Amino acid sequence: MAIATFQTKLDKAKAEIEGKDNAIANLQNQLSGVVSELLERDVAIANLRTELERAAGGKQLNLFPPETTQPPTPEPEPEPEQLQPAPKVRGKGKTQKLPAVDKGKTEAEPPVGALTRGELFKHIVGKIPNPGITDQDLTDAVRDKDKKAKGSEFSRLHELERKFGFRYLGKIGSKHYFELLPEG
Repeated sequence: MAIATFQTKLDKAKAEIEGKDNAIANLQNQLSGVVSELLERDVAIANLRTELERAAGGKQLNLFPPETTQPPTPEPEPEPEQLQPAPKVRGKGKTQKLPAVDKGKTEAEPPVGALTRGELFKHIVGKIPNPGITDQDLTDAVRDKDKKAKGSEFSRLHELERKFGFRYLGKIGSKHYFELLPEG
């Protein structure tokens, strides 16, 4: 009888643990969705900032400009014939369209401070002498960014972002761009 009571308690404990494991997995899925939404928002903000800076003639944006007594002179609008459609940027399962690009340029410009995959890898190797990843690992993680790593709730790219402190911004033309996160 004591063994049956012990077995019943053990079964209840296992059921509680499984319930908690399921709750944790659900929270991880929700967190992953929130992180994806935040990354998409950050990419959209970076794209808008780049578009605004381009519209301002490449000047740095200032959220609190000094007050002036004269109204600012508006910049002339480019003629519609001078613009061509910009390349599309692939994001988290969605294709985003960047603003129009001058015919003299072949690609939209990346956000200020964005790094290419090669620049990011050089930064990681410079910061951590033997990081345990290769340039090809970064390439594979970006290519498979929407797939889940075997046995994990997160993609390989998400794991690398957390481990090395960067964020994937998206693809412009044929290049992938990343942003370094502030340390701390």
